Amino acid sequence: MANVNDISASATPLEEKSSVDFPVTNAAEPEPDTAPLTAVSERCEKRCIGFLADFTYSEYTARLFAGILEEAEAHDIIVQRFRLSGSRANDETLRRCLANDLTGLIIHDPDFRIPTDHLSESLTSRALPYLLLDVRGVV
Repeated sequence: MANVNDISASATPLEEKSSVDFPVTNAAEPEPDTAPLTAVSERCEKRCIGFLADFTYSEYTARLFAGILEEAEAHDIIVQRFRLSGSRANDETLRRCLANDLTGLIIHDPDFRIPTDHLSESLTSRALPYLLLDVRGVV
């Protein structure tokens, strides 16, 4: 029986132990720092809402936007503005909104440039929460 106090019998020489490979990096070529870009991207994906309106419409629209910006800044939310304009407003503007990975959309369209049934279908199918402001005659 081996003596438990004698550890030399069970020890293996240092050369026989398996070596661990560590990645070797060249100090002259540092890895690119992508952390700031990733942080901005994640922040926008998680905390970015859109505001869709005709900004030439009235002072009322400007005041709505100012109030939205004030609350958004207080809650660290980014607001991206999209403009309704002319006959192109329907599909093209909606496509631009949906291409921006928003977490929500606030829409001020009192003149019904985007039909509400089309709007509801497009946003609901993408599971994008939305809010219609000042829509007359819609239940």
